[in-house]
Amino acid sequence: AIVVEFEAMELATLLAIGGQADGYFVLGADDAVLLASNPALQSAGQGLDTADLDGWVTTGRTIPGRPDIRLLVAMTHERAFAAVTGIRGIALLALVCTIAALVVGIVLTAYLATRPLTDFTESIRGIGRSSDLAVRVQPQGAAEFRELAHAFNRMILRLQETTTSRDETDNILNSMSEMLIVVDRHGCVRSVNQAACRLLCYDREDMTGRQIGEFFLSPSDDTETMTSVRGRRERGKKRSVETVAVTSIGKTIPVLLSSSNLVADDTSEANAGAIYVALDISDRKLAETELRKTQEQLYTAIEAMSEAFALYDAKDRLALCNSRYREFYAESAPAIRVGAKFEDIIRYGAENGQYAEAIGRIEEFVAERVLLHRHPTGKLIDQQLSDGRWLRVQEQRTRDGGIVGLRTDITGLKDREAELRRQSEALAVSNTHLEREIGRHMVTAASLRESESRARAVFETAADGVV
Repeated sequence: AIVVEFEAMELATLLAIGGQADGYFVLGADDAVLLASNPALQSAGQGLDTADLDGWVTTGRTIPGRPDIRLLVAMTHERAFAAVTGIRGIALLALVCTIAALVVGIVLTAYLATRPLTDFTESIRGIGRSSDLAVRVQPQGAAEFRELAHAFNRMILRLQETTTSRDETDNILNSMSEMLIVVDRHGCVRSVNQAACRLLCYDREDMTGRQIGEFFLSPSDDTETMTSVRGRRERGKKRSVETVAVTSIGKTIPVLLSSSNLVADDTSEANAGAIYVALDISDRKLAETELRKTQEQLYTAIEAMSEAFALYDAKDRLALCNSRYREFYAESAPAIRVGAKFEDIIRYGAENGQYAEAIGRIEEFVAERVLLHRHPTGKLIDQQLSDGRWLRVQEQRTRDGGIVGLRTDITGLKDREAELRRQSEALAVSNTHLEREIGRHMVTAASLRESESRARAVFETAADGVV
């Protein structure tokens, strides 16, 4: 007899599993059948041949506490996967329905979404073909497409407000007094305005297609200037250069040539060319020549002055002086340079013994002299240098806030004044002596007159004749 003991929970588990299966087996050691629900498959006490279970789905479990006893549950393949087969059919049907719904949704969405987009695209193409910025896109479709149409209409409105017609642009360019030449990325002329044709004495067709360097040449090096301008343009930089324009009759015109890039529509290219603007500066050059002549005459006149001349700007910096000014202030000459402040120049001279009255009181002297310099009253100031020379300083303020000053050497005048003072003093001493002599002479004369009176009285009263 075979006795198998199970606890209540284990027995319930075994019965629950076995009730759902087509057959179950209790196997002992070496898979010997201890109990079988289907004796036709295998007799009890014999080893279970697994080949007899082909086409079955089996599940084995070891009995807890009895590792030598194992429970084997078997079900036919059809029954085991009946639920899976049903679910598979349902899933397949659901998949077909889902795909069909998705296709319908895609088609419907494509129609609803692309129809407004197609209309919007056709409207934009119509505006592009007609080149009429007054045309507007009609908002339709979803809210997003309506908002897009409104945004596009606003952009067209702003573009219409800021865009001029081609005829208006041509009128503006042709009304320019400056020469305007447009070249491609290789330096060939594409377009010119009337000012360029008029000043260079060319027809527009004659200039089109030719190199820009054929019309603008440098006085010193024809090729270098234009190559430099093109090189700067290719690096995306702007440049202005003074050069010479050559007309068709060989006449040269000095011009100020400026260039700037034209941005290409195709971003693969560095640039689409450049715009050259040339300004006729003949009048300016003539004025500069006249100004240089005037300046040279002015400098010559200033240099020819016997007085020292100096001009300080509104910031009290030296703007101009003649060589006489540096000669008078020899000790301060290293500090006398254009752009130097008056205070720095006067301090340098005081520190190097230029001024006799600054010895022992440099800061006080500098402060006093700067104050008189910055607030000129037109009063003449006599200044003694360390070498004994005397300068008469006269300063006046100009209309633009500058200060012009003259220094005159009055050493001879000071010497004559000193000589006159010495002669005056000597004359005063002589006058004093003379007055004393005159006093003595007057006393003597009085005594003589008195003696003469007495003698005359004696003579007159004498009884005898006196000869």
